[in-house]
Amino acid sequence: QFVVRGDLTVKGVHWLENKSTMAALEAVRMLTSFAAGSGWRIYACDWSQAFVQAPATNPNMYCELSDLPPELHDLGHSKKDKRFVAWMKRNLYGEVSGSRVWQQFLQTWMQSEAMGCTFSVNDRNVLSWDWTDAAGVTHYLKGALHVDDLLFIVSSEAIRAEFMRRLHARFTLTGGEDEATDYCGMQIRRDWVAQTVTLHQSKFAHKLMEKYDLVGKRIEPMPFKAGPHALVPWDGNPTDRDVFDYCGCVGDLMWLSRTHPDIAWRVADLAQHMQSPGPLHVAAALHVLRYLSGHLNEGLTYHGSNDVLMRPYGHR
Repeated sequence: QFVVRGDLTVKGVHWLENKSTMAALEAVRMLTSFAAGSGWRIYACDWSQAFVQAPATNPNMYCELSDLPPELHDLGHSKKDKRFVAWMKRNLYGEVSGSRVWQQFLQTWMQSEAMGCTFSVNDRNVLSWDWTDAAGVTHYLKGALHVDDLLFIVSSEAIRAEFMRRLHARFTLTGGEDEATDYCGMQIRRDWVAQTVTLHQSKFAHKLMEKYDLVGKRIEPMPFKAGPHALVPWDGNPTDRDVFDYCGCVGDLMWLSRTHPDIAWRVADLAQHMQSPGPLHVAAALHVLRYLSGHLNEGLTYHGSNDVLMRPYGHR
C-alpha cells in the first residue's frame, strides 16, 4: 500500500478544503428502529481501498517514488530512480483532503444516473433509493454512509441484489450479501421471533473490563451512588495519568455511551473535570465501569411488535 506524505502539502496549493462528514449516530439509530418496525433486513458493506478508487482532484500532484519489492523487478518494473517522480492520478492515502475527495466522488456517483440515490438535506450521509422492477413493483432502500462503510436496510431481497450489482459494476466492495452483525464498532443482534433489533457494544465493553482489571469484581447496581450526584471541582493536584488515565477512561465511556444512554448523563458530568480530576472523580469513573460490568451485553433495543409498541406507559 502506497501512502503519501500529506504533511508536506500546502493549503491553497495542493488542496483547498479537507473537511468531510460522517453519518450521525442518530441516523444509524433511526435506520435500526425503522428496520425493526417495518421488518426490513439490515445489511452492511465497505469499499476496499476506498480512497484509491477516487481520481485525484489536483492534476499537478507528484510524489517521490517508493522502493518496490524485489518480486516486482522481474515483472518489468524498475527500481527507485531519483531522476523521476510519480504523477498522482489517484487519490492516495495520506493526503490531507483524502477523505473529502472520496466522499465527494462517491456521493456524486451515487446521485448519478448509474444509481440515482437521493441524499437527505438534514444529514448528507443518509441516502434513499427507490427501484421499480420489471413487473412494475417499487422497492425501497435506505442507508447511512460512514466514510467507506455503508449500513443499509431494504424492503426486499430484489432491491438488495440490484443495489449490490450496480455497486460491484463500478467499485470493489466486500459484504452486502449476509445480514449485518457489525457496523463501525457496534454489534447488531436481531431476534425475528420477538421482532427486535439491538445495537450494542459488547466486544468493546468486555475489553474495558480487562483494561481496567474489573473482570469478576464487584458490580454496582446504578451508574452513580445514592445522594448528591453532581461532581464538584477538585482544587488539589490532578490525578497523575500514570496512576489512572482519567481522560482516557472518560473517552472510553463516551464511546460506549453510543449504545448505553443509561450512563450518558454521568459521563457528561465526568467530562467536565478533565483538566483537574481528583480522587472523587476517579472513584466516580470506576463506579460507572463497575456498573457496566453487569450490563456488558445490553444496548439499545428497538421493537417491531405491535404488542410492545402499543402498550401504554406506566404513569408513576
